[in-house]
Amino acid sequence: MACRQCGDCCDPILLRATKCEIRADRSLEGDDFILEHWHRVSKAIAFQKRPILRESHYKGRRYYICDRFDTTTRRCSAHDDRPPICRAFPENLRTEGRPLNLRAFPQCGSNGTTSSR
Repeated sequence: MACRQCGDCCDPILLRATKCEIRADRSLEGDDFILEHWHRVSKAIAFQKRPILRESHYKGRRYYICDRFDTTTRRCSAHDDRPPICRAFPENLRTEGRPLNLRAFPQCGSNGTTSSR
């Protein structure tokens, strides 16, 4: 299935790493973009934006907002320059040997179980 441009993957962004870890490691392609444009938000803010995230939260998951994402249009103003982690969604969420779980992204065209909300 194809991207429906719902913007859920960007509002908020889910990541296992902290900016300190990214800064120290510097092996993530596109880490300069992430360090410059992604800003950490609390679980409370992430859950307020998308309540369904409560169901899939786990210890160590961090939530970010990107200053290049327009919450009104639900579009990325840096779409052509976005980092590989953004381009790879949802495949970057795949766990080896397990089916892709996009329960937290019900509107995603890659979901296969898109809700009618």
